[in-house]
Amino acid sequence: MEGLARHWAESAVALCRFIDDDEELEEYRAPVTQALHALDHDRRIIAIGGAKSGKSELLSGLARAPVIAHTALQKHYTCWRYCCRDGDATQSRFIPVQSLDGLELVDTADCEQEDTRKMCQSLMQGADVLLAVVHAASPVDAPVWTLLDLVPKRLVCSCILVVTHTENVDAQSALKLKDTMRNLCRARLHCALPTCLLPTQRSTTDMEGIRSLVQDILQGEHGVRRSISTLVERSLELVEKQNRILRTRESVSRTNSGFLAGIDREIDNFHARQVLGIEEHRRSLNAVLIGMLPEFTNEVRHSFGILFSPVTLLRLEMLGNVADRIFHSLALTTLNNHQEESDLLFCNSCASHWRSVRPRMKRNLSCEIGDFPEEQLEKQIIAIRNRFCNNIYEPFDTGGMRQRLCLLFIAQAEWMNVFFVLCCSFLILAGTMGALGQDAAGLACLLFSLTLWGLGSLKLYFARQRICSGIEALIRDFCEEMDRNLPSVLERFIASRLSAYRELYSVPREKVARQEALLRPLKKQRDIIHLQLRALLPHL
Repeated sequence: MEGLARHWAESAVALCRFIDDDEELEEYRAPVTQALHALDHDRRIIAIGGAKSGKSELLSGLARAPVIAHTALQKHYTCWRYCCRDGDATQSRFIPVQSLDGLELVDTADCEQEDTRKMCQSLMQGADVLLAVVHAASPVDAPVWTLLDLVPKRLVCSCILVVTHTENVDAQSALKLKDTMRNLCRARLHCALPTCLLPTQRSTTDMEGIRSLVQDILQGEHGVRRSISTLVERSLELVEKQNRILRTRESVSRTNSGFLAGIDREIDNFHARQVLGIEEHRRSLNAVLIGMLPEFTNEVRHSFGILFSPVTLLRLEMLGNVADRIFHSLALTTLNNHQEESDLLFCNSCASHWRSVRPRMKRNLSCEIGDFPEEQLEKQIIAIRNRFCNNIYEPFDTGGMRQRLCLLFIAQAEWMNVFFVLCCSFLILAGTMGALGQDAAGLACLLFSLTLWGLGSLKLYFARQRICSGIEALIRDFCEEMDRNLPSVLERFIASRLSAYRELYSVPREKVARQEALLRPLKKQRDIIHLQLRALLPHL
C-alpha cells in the first residue's frame, strides 16, 4: 500500500514539471512533498519512564537485540537505528537487525530529571509510538504520569502503558493492577490506554503481545496509514489542480483551434467566391486564345514567305514544327499576361485579408505573424501559374496539333513540285534555245517560265490563305476540346492558389498543434494517476 501510494504521488509531482506551471502548482505540490518526506523518516518508538523501570529491557525485547539493554545511557537519550538515515550519528547507535530497517527506537534516561523531562517533551512531538513504562511496585507515584500530562492530544491514542516487574503478580492481582492503571488513565489523561504487564523474566508471548500492539499503532489510522492517507489526499488535491490547469489549457487550445478554423472558413469563403467566377474566367481564357489567332496567322504567313521559291518547297516539312513553336510561345505568353492581372488581384485580396487577421491572431493566440509575406506568395503563385498555363496547353500538345499543322503544309508539296519542275524545265529550254541561236523561242520559253513562277506565287498566296483558314479551324476545334476540360483545370488552379495562401498560416497552426500534442499525453497520464490514487482510498 505504501509503495503504491508513494509511486503515484511521486508520479503526480513529476507531472508538474511537464505541466510547467510552478506558480499555480507549488501551493499543492509542497504538501505532497512534505507527505512524502513524512513517509521517509524513521518510525519513532520512544520509551519513557523512571529510573530502573525497565525501558532498555523493553526496547531490547522489541528489537530482539540484547545490546540495547546492556548499554548504559551517557546522555538524556539514545536513538537506536538499523542504519543512520539522517547522517547524524552523534545521538545514534546501531543494531544489526535488518527487520528494524525504517524504525527508530529511542531510549530515554530517568524522566525524573528536569533536563531529561524537557528533552522527552521535545522528542514526543515526533513520536509514532510512545511506550510509558511503569514499575509495578509504584504505579500511582510513577514519574511517567507527569510526562503523559504533556503528551499532545494526537499522540494519546499512540501510547501504550507497560507495567514492568510483574513477576510476583498473580492473575487476580494482575486484573486489579490493570483496573488501577485504567482508573489512573481516566483520572490523569481522561482516556483509556492499552496496558501490558511485563515480568522481569518475560516470555515470548509477553513480548509478542506488546510487539503486536506497537505494530497495530504503527500501521493504524494514526500511524503509517494516516501518513499514507494524508499523502493520497494531498496527491489527489494536486491532481485535481493539475486537471483544472489542463482543462483550462484544453479549453484555450479548443478556442485557438476554433479561431484557426474560423480563418480557414474565411479562406474557404474566399475560395467559394472565386469558384463562382470560373465560368467567366473560362470565357475570358477562350477569348484570349481565339484573340491571338490573327497574330499567329501573321507569324505563319511571314514564315511561309510571299513569293514562290525553291526555299519554300524545301522548308515545307519544317514549317509545321515552326508553326507549332510559334503557337506554343504565343499561347503561353498570352496566357501568362492574362493571368498576371488575375494573380495580382488575388495577391491584393490575400494581403487585405492578412492585415485583418494579424491583430486578431496576436490578440487571440499571442502569435505575431508579421507583415504580409508578399514575395513568398508571389514565388508560389508564379510556379502555380506556369503549371496552369502548361495544363491549358496540354490538349494542343497531346491532341496531335503539330502533326495536323505539318499535314497542312505538306499538302502543298504536290502542286509546288509541278510548278517547280515546269519552271526549271522552261528555264533550261530557254537557255538551250538561246545557245542554238533561237532567240525568239528562248525568249518565249523564258517568259513562259516567268509566267509559271508568277502563277506559282499567286497560287502560293491562295494556299497561304487556305493554310491560315485551316489553322484557324484547327485551333478553334482544339479550343472547343480545351473548353470542355478547362473548368476542372481552373478549379485545380484556384485550389492551388488558396493552398499557397493557407500555408502562410503554418506557424500558428503548428503552434496550436504542438499544444494539443503536448496536452493529450499529459491529460492521459493525469487520468491514470487520478484513477490509481482513487483506487487506494477504500483500502485506507
